Amino acid sequence: MSSDYLPALENALQGMVSVNATFAALDDVAQVLADHIGSETGIADVQVGTPQEAVATTQPGVRITLLNAAPIPAPRNEPTPSGPGTMPSPLYISCFYLVNTSGAERDDPVAAHNALGQVMRLIHEMPVLQLPLSTQVTSLPAAHKRLGEGLLRLTQVAVSIEQVAQIWLAMRQPVQHCALLEAGPIQLTSRDPRPRPSP
Repeated sequence: MSSDYLPALENALQGMVSVNATFAALDDVAQVLADHIGSETGIADVQVGTPQEAVATTQPGVRITLLNAAPIPAPRNEPTPSGPGTMPSPLYISCFYLVNTSGAERDDPVAAHNALGQVMRLIHEMPVLQLPLSTQVTSLPAAHKRLGEGLLRLTQVAVSIEQVAQIWLAMRQPVQHCALLEAGPIQLTSRDPRPRPSP
């Protein structure tokens, strides 16, 4: 899996433009993906969780599963706070998600194919999200309107058939319709300041 999610030009401009998203909790990232996919594709059943197998219905479904979260170096121009009462530096990570679609019987996977195509086209056409999504989507649940700040970059990761098979084998499930997405860079902010020294 490549961690080269920023083009060279953006690396050069890192000191001038913030190209990352800030979250208070890791699970918020997947929820933003679910809200974005659901609102833009019109697919009603988009959830964060374990992959869902094909079922006897024509209604499409999407499941978003976190496969890996990898720490990455902080930008060179990122200040390093120090001293009691200050907040620790944010953790920079890149997240890899398995997006699995379902919605038809195993011998008639048309709905799952269509849902996967919609998701992949959406990521291709909108690779960067402005957060929070409430600035673009007014129908979000109140609890989700303020998730994240900044720019969230989404990249489709090319994987071989053998790699796909290994992923599903590790999950002990049959191979299903899926795509792999990378989201990042992401800042996870600290909730607790550094303790002040005892008097």
